[in-house]
Amino acid sequence: MGLHNNAAEGGNMIFVKVKMGKEGENPGLFQREQIDGQWTNTRIDQDTASGTISKVKTQVNKHDKWGTMRSVSVTLKEPMEDPVNIEIPIQSSTMSAINSLLSCEIGQFVNIQPGYRKSKNNSMSKTIWVTGEDKKTISWAYELGELPEVKVVEIKGTKMYDDDLRMDFLVAKLKDRFEGDDQPEEVAQPEPAAVADDPSDLPF
Repeated sequence: MGLHNNAAEGGNMIFVKVKMGKEGENPGLFQREQIDGQWTNTRIDQDTASGTISKVKTQVNKHDKWGTMRSVSVTLKEPMEDPVNIEIPIQSSTMSAINSLLSCEIGQFVNIQPGYRKSKNNSMSKTIWVTGEDKKTISWAYELGELPEVKVVEIKGTKMYDDDLRMDFLVAKLKDRFEGDDQPEEVAQPEPAAVADDPSDLPF
């Protein structure tokens, strides 16, 4: 099933979450729905959401188990009959999409598509493509050399990459560009229908 209106969700707005998935799972678009009084995410059988940008806003989602989780909410209008609110998690795999959004204008037509990109070592990494009406990827607002460096940290003997400073930089730029002096919207989220195994299973 593709995107569809769910009046129980609140008026004519369609709410969609981009989920990057666990290891071995494909990223995709999931519509947030209330079914029989329970909130759930249902994978839809289309891989792209398209429309003109009417609003971009950062969000802070709080959950007792997973703590504070940040996301970017993008509202798309025409040519769809109903506006679509797409929630993109703020994490390493979505950095490219957030950087592309920073090159966009309100009223600009975009396609938002979770998928894969080929890394320098020819491995496939999860990402979100933000393309224009011509299907070409929208250029980043900030080149890698303009972004804070990614730190290498060691946790329990394993080297890991810490890109918190880089993501904080991009979030601050999003707020400056699209929100002005507004503060991030703190969203009270419904409890999931079942206990989530990881944050990607949550209904937000």
